[in-house]
Amino acid sequence: MKRNLLAASVLGAMMACGMAQAADIEVYGLIDVALGYAHKDNGEETTSSFQMKSGPSQQSRIGIRGSESLGNGWKVGFVLENGFDVDSGALGNQGRLFGREAQVNLSGPYGTVYVGRMGALMSGLGTTGIFGGTVSAFPSAKSTDVPNHKAVMGGVFAQHDNTITYVTPNLSGFRVHAQYSMSRNTTVRDGRENTSAVDRYTALGVTYAGGPLKAVVMVDQLNYARGTANNPTDAYTISLGGNYDFGPLRLHAAMQHFKHAKPTVDYYNTNVAERGMTYGSGFGAIVSTNIPLGSHTLKFGAGYMTMESDADSSNELDRWVAIAGYQYRLSKRTSFYATAGWGEDSYSKSGASNGSVAAVESGIVHRF
Repeated sequence: MKRNLLAASVLGAMMACGMAQAADIEVYGLIDVALGYAHKDNGEETTSSFQMKSGPSQQSRIGIRGSESLGNGWKVGFVLENGFDVDSGALGNQGRLFGREAQVNLSGPYGTVYVGRMGALMSGLGTTGIFGGTVSAFPSAKSTDVPNHKAVMGGVFAQHDNTITYVTPNLSGFRVHAQYSMSRNTTVRDGRENTSAVDRYTALGVTYAGGPLKAVVMVDQLNYARGTANNPTDAYTISLGGNYDFGPLRLHAAMQHFKHAKPTVDYYNTNVAERGMTYGSGFGAIVSTNIPLGSHTLKFGAGYMTMESDADSSNELDRWVAIAGYQYRLSKRTSFYATAGWGEDSYSKSGASNGSVAAVESGIVHRF
């Protein structure tokens, strides 16, 4: 009898442990598919396209995340998140299985350390991106012809390989974020980590969340690998922005100074020889708003960027963008959206034609 009781107790404990562990594991995902029309003028010719797109608003994904308490305020966790294309079923993020995020983390009284592949602080991606999702009413899309905040900024709005991120505990609404990638993209640069043979990334940011205000300020630097095309000087950015909830609307704003960088959204004039610009230094700013009306949401935004070429300081670029969007929540997990935008580049260099894009995208986002 005692042995039977002991066996039943052990079996019950094992089942309870298994149920507790299962409760700490979550499978989740998002599907975003849309139809898009774009009219582009690259400075030499105009083209129009109409196509199915995967993830123009938010990249389609499926992920697994979990955590386990270690006691005394310590916890270990992980995230494995895959990006994919709905229209073809192909793996996203350059064919990686867990290209959106693949990290393990340890948290406790002194903050949290993340190790693996994860979003740059500059991005709004995954667990560690702190900038894009805070400063813009328009999501950090995977692939879109409609301009958003990235169109008026330089720097890196993506994930990094071989990355360590540290985040402090909440200090009266403030958190400090520090990040370093020892080799940010191993599919492009195959070399020894933490050497000049690979691209490396360093960032430091401070966030604040209190009441209706969310704000972020950060600096980051991209150290290019030796032998990179055009031998660019290491790039850095200083960025700040945030959003404020006024009740009837939420106002977002961001500004950035960048040096020795490329625009995150490529030049609309694609003729490199004509426009005479590759890397450059400049300033960008954008204001956008999110207006909720029950199940409906209206969005508007406008931005400006100016930069001068590193190769020829007399050659300057001015870029203007305008964006409008609409979202309708069909349910808690499913939304319809439509976004339209316009962007134009003008160049001071004699003979360089303006380039522009006008686009509209409309689709469905479903979360599970």
